[in-house]
Amino acid sequence: MKKTLLLISLIFLFGCASNSKLVSALKQISDLESQISQKDSNVEELADQIQRLSESFDNLKSDYDELSEEHDTLSELVAAIEPTLESIVSVSPTLTIMPAPTSTLTAVMSHLVVKVIDGDTIELSTGERVRLIGIDSPDLGECGEMEASQYLSNLILGKSVVLISDSLTDDKDQYGRLLRYIEIGGLDINLILVESGYADSYIYHDLTGYPYSREALYHLSQGELVTCAIPTSTPSLMDPTTPSTNPCSGKVFRVCADMKAAGCAPAIQGRDDWYRPARDGDNDGIACE
Repeated sequence: MKKTLLLISLIFLFGCASNSKLVSALKQISDLESQISQKDSNVEELADQIQRLSESFDNLKSDYDELSEEHDTLSELVAAIEPTLESIVSVSPTLTIMPAPTSTLTAVMSHLVVKVIDGDTIELSTGERVRLIGIDSPDLGECGEMEASQYLSNLILGKSVVLISDSLTDDKDQYGRLLRYIEIGGLDINLILVESGYADSYIYHDLTGYPYSREALYHLSQGELVTCAIPTSTPSLMDPTTPSTNPCSGKVFRVCADMKAAGCAPAIQGRDDWYRPARDGDNDGIACE
């Protein structure tokens, strides 16, 4: 009886031990299957990456082929135009260097004004006489001469002035007078006379053909010309008791066009009080012919 129980116990213990090994073996098999499955998954991912890399390589190869074709095309174009380029490069360009603009005005040292001859002419302490460039005031005996002379005297008589020459004009006029702009403290006396109406602005390019640097400024700055009291009637030579009225007498015309439009041209020096030398381009005593 005891032997039988022992045998049964041994069989039972052996069965239990075998079952434990079987479970362990089954677990190992399951683990191996999991690892194999993971490796399969990794292999699939690697295969996908290889596929993508292969596609990228194909794209790069296609781009390379296109660039290669463009390079060949450009090489052909360069080869075609190279002779032309060589001929262009071989020609030395001719450069025209424009001189830097220079002023036509030259200032000299100050001089003392000792006498005012009239509204556009002065005398210096050196004995030289100066004719103001670009303007014309009434001459001796003409309407407005005394007013212009007095105005200029108030501005510069007994004062030191700066004389400025202009290379566009002559150094002296036909009477030997210096042709100059006159300035005091930076103020253009010629311009002041024009603006105030005590002088006409010369329009040389319309008269003598000799311009001056400040011509446009003077012309645009012309003020209303100062007039003097002139009788509007003169006695008739045929009948002294009967005055005759001249509609042009006492008038001051800025330009010849105005004088002609008013029917007052030409004006004769010494006869017509509206005669102005600035309108007598050839100095023949007849203005606005």
